[in-house]
Amino acid sequence: QAYDLIGGLWDLSTGLRLPIDSPDPAAQLYKLGEVVIVPEHARTELPPSARELSVSFASGIKLRGCAAPSADDPALLLFWQSTASVDTDYKIFVHYWDSEGNFSGGFDHVPAQGRFPTRYWQSGDWIVDKITVPDKVSVSRVDLGFYDAVSLQRLAVIEPPQPDGIFSLPVACWKP
Repeated sequence: QAYDLIGGLWDLSTGLRLPIDSPDPAAQLYKLGEVVIVPEHARTELPPSARELSVSFASGIKLRGCAAPSADDPALLLFWQSTASVDTDYKIFVHYWDSEGNFSGGFDHVPAQGRFPTRYWQSGDWIVDKITVPDKVSVSRVDLGFYDAVSLQRLAVIEPPQPDGIFSLPVACWKP
């Protein structure tokens, strides 16, 4: 997980924060950098409840599996694996479609609920991402993919080949 490292200076005799030269006169803390904390025992395989998938995106990103929502957790789980170091910030887009083929909603997000940007992914990392499908009754298709947050260019889906950079999740992934 990636965290911002925030710091400031204090006067030890008074315990008060010292002012910082900043365009924001109210600023008393500033960002020193980012810290990534990786679990000691990172995932290396799918949990028994997950459905195995093998979807390869460019830049060494693989969708290894999914787990449908349950009574305990209403979110769809996606299991990503990095097969190479990723040096770009990609966002995941999720699109929902109804039974008539009409776009019914979607959202974009940074993986792992915003806690693990792709620029920190190293070869072998496993990332669990939670996605909520809003209305499992009216949704008939869930599409997803990655795009570069700066250029807005979609990441290619290499296997199975998808020229538009979109992968449609199997229904078993999101309908319990």
